[in-house]
Amino acid sequence: GEEDEEEMLGSPFAEAYPMSREEIMKQQDESIPWSKELDFALSLFVRKYAFDFARVREAMAVYVRRISQELDGKEVDSGAFDVDSCRKRWTLLDYDEYEQRKRIARELVVTRAQPRNPTQLQDVEASVMIPTEDPEEGAKAAETT
Repeated sequence: GEEDEEEMLGSPFAEAYPMSREEIMKQQDESIPWSKELDFALSLFVRKYAFDFARVREAMAVYVRRISQELDGKEVDSGAFDVDSCRKRWTLLDYDEYEQRKRIARELVVTRAQPRNPTQLQDVEASVMIPTEDPEEGAKAAETT
């Protein structure tokens, strides 16, 4: 009832991400050879330009032209980085970050409860209102804590 609703509002991770990882992956532009380095640069530019993806796209194009092509000699088309592909890649990175933070939040709640016996630990895990997208993922997360 009302108490459950209040508890859900008190957790930043009480609701699942608006899209599944599979949906996000289907939207990715496969013509761009994304790498950890490019993902890192994208993350920095998204924050630096406060989610202004037109400016992010410009910064990514310059970065790819100057760093990837000139310094590293990589064949990367800087023109492939359009607003839409940058925004969609950011969504994937954000999803992964959200899921990681959700797991950490779950672990913190369980750890803070400091149960005195195994039965109490199970009760605490059952009461943590942080849903998982995949029921098997939830079982795996519970096993690791």
